[in-house]
Amino acid sequence: SSVFKRAEGKLWSLRAFSSAAGGEQKVAEAAPKAAAAAAADSSSTNSPKNGGSHLSKILIAGGLAAAGYYGYNASKTPSSPKSEEVPVIEKKAPPAPVKDYAAVAKAIAEVLDNNEYDDGSYGPVYNAGFAQRLARSGLFKPSNSSKLQWRPRTYSAGAEQKVSQGAGAQASKYALSPEQIAIEYERSKRNIKRSQYLLFGGCLVSGAYAYILMRSSKPLDIDALQKKDPVKDYEAVANAIAEVLDNSEYDDGSYGPVLVRLAWHASGTYDKNTGTGGSCGATMRFAPECEHGANAGLAVARSLLEPIKQQFPWISYGDLWTLAGKVAIEEMGGPTIPWRSGRKDAPNGTHCTPDGRLPDASLGAAHVQDVFGRMGFNDRETVALIGAHTVGRCHTDRSGFVNPWTNAPTTFSNLFFQELTTRKWRKKKWDGPVQYEDETKELMMLPTDMALLWTRKYKAIVNEYAKDQDAFFKDFSSAFSRLLELGVSFPEDSVPL
Repeated sequence: SSVFKRAEGKLWSLRAFSSAAGGEQKVAEAAPKAAAAAAADSSSTNSPKNGGSHLSKILIAGGLAAAGYYGYNASKTPSSPKSEEVPVIEKKAPPAPVKDYAAVAKAIAEVLDNNEYDDGSYGPVYNAGFAQRLARSGLFKPSNSSKLQWRPRTYSAGAEQKVSQGAGAQASKYALSPEQIAIEYERSKRNIKRSQYLLFGGCLVSGAYAYILMRSSKPLDIDALQKKDPVKDYEAVANAIAEVLDNSEYDDGSYGPVLVRLAWHASGTYDKNTGTGGSCGATMRFAPECEHGANAGLAVARSLLEPIKQQFPWISYGDLWTLAGKVAIEEMGGPTIPWRSGRKDAPNGTHCTPDGRLPDASLGAAHVQDVFGRMGFNDRETVALIGAHTVGRCHTDRSGFVNPWTNAPTTFSNLFFQELTTRKWRKKKWDGPVQYEDETKELMMLPTDMALLWTRKYKAIVNEYAKDQDAFFKDFSSAFSRLLELGVSFPEDSVPL
């Protein structure tokens, strides 16, 4: 080693000399001398016995090669011939390595194929799971995108080597064998065929359904399918009813009284003993109920409300007729009538009630008590409900009777009871049914009305109502609301309008 150090020192001297003198010629001339000096020094310390001559040859050859290399490099460095000082070479910090991840990826790709490993590759499959494991290794971190994209993170020293080494191991771990690839391929083919069968079958079913619809005698109502459940705005219905009440060409200028009569007669057929009748069903639409004598003339009211039914088709006839009675009373100045919706219409006339359930105006107090008792009303409620005669008039072509009960037939008040108790009534002399008239012969009372005045238990209530309209309004509101609900099953959460 000492010989090598001395030769190395002489070679460094040659390098400095060549740098100062400048030129390959001087280096070439100096190289044999340096080699010879090194050989001379080595002959005194090395012998053939320990291999010295062989080592000397190696050192000489190496010295010549080193001298040529350094001389050549020195000749490339520009120097000033005027200066004999050895220039100082500035050492610059090596530039930061360019982080070429494409090169890293290329390097990974180059090590994948290997005929001696498994099926000739370290990684035929690369999936999201591999990318996620790389992310957990700390070499990559996910981007902000919701999709599965990855971007490199800052590398520490030697990270590129870690990536190349780790990627090969991960690719090997998740590689598929040819048998597995064949199985996956067959499975994919089956899934594709299954999807094709399902698509083809769906097309056949759709085509068959379309053909049936086209051949059907009743075309498909697309509008009906697209319709949603309507918003049941009963206030809008009530407003529509109020708009049609006034008509100067009908009776006394209002349809209000005939609508009250429609609601009363549609509800007054209830029998508490059998649970039949009442406003639920609106059976007056069908014969024979619409032809009963007590319902004569009510076709006018039903026809008046039919356009409103067409405007609001979701409302039942039972709800429409009873709501019309409520609106008419309130519009004519009467009390507020609590009213609830929920009546369902009967599909046909099989549920029509028998004739005779409504009050017969030609009979007396016993009949009044029987009819109202059958519906479940007490004496006070009976008198209050008959007080509806405060509006409207009788017609000879309907009931056979004639004239109004009061001089204000379109105003709901307690005037009926006042007229009944203050005027003198006598039988009307004519060819029609028995009725009573006042001294003016313009007002009338029915036999059932006079029965209230002639029956003690009813007369006390009549006198009270004649003096106290508020008491009459309170009792009538409650009784008429209950009349409209006889036989109707309302939802528990039903709220009166």
